[in-house]
Amino acid sequence: MAFFSRENSLSTTLFDARFVRPRDLPWEYLPTYILLALPELILVLLAAAAVLGAVELARRGAAWRREELLGYLLLGFAIVFPVAYAILIKAVLFDGMRHFIFVLPLIAVAAALAMEKALGAVAALPYRQPVYAALGVYAVAHVTTMVLLHPDQYVYYNAFVGGVDGAQRRFKIDYWANSYAEAVRGLEAYLQNQYGADFEDREFTVGVCGPPVSAAYYFPGNFRFIHKRDQADFFIAFTKDNCDRALPGRVVYRVERMGALLSVVVDRREIVAERRVAKHPQARAAPRQPPVSAIP
Repeated sequence: MAFFSRENSLSTTLFDARFVRPRDLPWEYLPTYILLALPELILVLLAAAAVLGAVELARRGAAWRREELLGYLLLGFAIVFPVAYAILIKAVLFDGMRHFIFVLPLIAVAAALAMEKALGAVAALPYRQPVYAALGVYAVAHVTTMVLLHPDQYVYYNAFVGGVDGAQRRFKIDYWANSYAEAVRGLEAYLQNQYGADFEDREFTVGVCGPPVSAAYYFPGNFRFIHKRDQADFFIAFTKDNCDRALPGRVVYRVERMGALLSVVVDRREIVAERRVAKHPQARAAPRQPPVSAIP
């Protein structure tokens, strides 16, 4: 945390559709990302855990066993302190809440404790079956969401922001370019369909926005990564920092999940060829000569 308080990042980070310098982030940056990145039920149970804890603390008073009380207090402290301290020191943060993923297991524990209490109370109700059915429907819906997002589940946002579709261009989504694996496979399939049996005999240059290894790891043997992405035949870009809009070209493949665009593959061969010809006019193809047999 001390390191983050001294970090001096010159980049910007996306928050509520605005690009903000990390040192100028509003205090609600981290709490907002946590609230939007967790399932709705977990958030409800977390709030219930805080209320139940306060009520139990006031009701039982000195009747608490020391070990039990310390356990609950330590759990609450471990959840609240890192987030509160980051806000207090105005820590330099970016890419959502990824630097605070370590608090999620603790939040899950607090939610589980509240769920245990809630299920114990529901078990005594005569109309408990509808409650169980509602929980079952919610679980199925959430598992379905994970299946639809696979293998990019980490881009999940809850219904408070309209899901991942509602979060795109407003909050960070695929900041580690996990979708590049599919983008590379999409590009490979596109070129195989275009060139058929000649595909493997050709070499294609590919530029990548963001972490190159996220795409290059999946390259077939005839894909060559180049750092000067504006000179590459193809450009693979995620939507982070609007990188998918950085270079012109024809989009030949899109990676999408639940209505949200994660990354694109842009065919830039015509643009690159035109620039090459403009820079080196002699690179134009020579006029085609007639066949030898046709020359008198």
